[in-house]
Amino acid sequence: MSKKSSLALLVLVLVAMCLPAVSIYAWQKMQPVPGDEASKIAMDFLRVSPTYAFDGINGSMTVSSTVLAQTFVPPSIWIVIVEFDCLHSGYGDRAGRMILESIQHHTAVVHVAGGLVTAAVLDGV
Repeated sequence: MSKKSSLALLVLVLVAMCLPAVSIYAWQKMQPVPGDEASKIAMDFLRVSPTYAFDGINGSMTVSSTVLAQTFVPPSIWIVIVEFDCLHSGYGDRAGRMILESIQHHTAVVHVAGGLVTAAVLDGV
């Protein structure tokens, strides 16, 4: 084996040995946001959503569940279930439409990853 080949092999082995340490360091820096913060992010998101903004009842929004879903690739996802009531039936901004006056209960499932809402489903729709 030539001297250049031996040196190249040595450099390759050293680089390969450093990769696990670099990966562990990167993983430690990408820890998920705390559950309380994920709940706050989900509730802030829903407060400006069309359904709640149109006729959501102030004070009716509650977090019924917060679960950390571990993933193989960071960041992990918080699944936050939020419930709230509206003054009328239906979804979204219903201005100018005929609406039924009845209290409507809604359940939202919100995914929070890395401090951002990545998905939200209202009443399974």
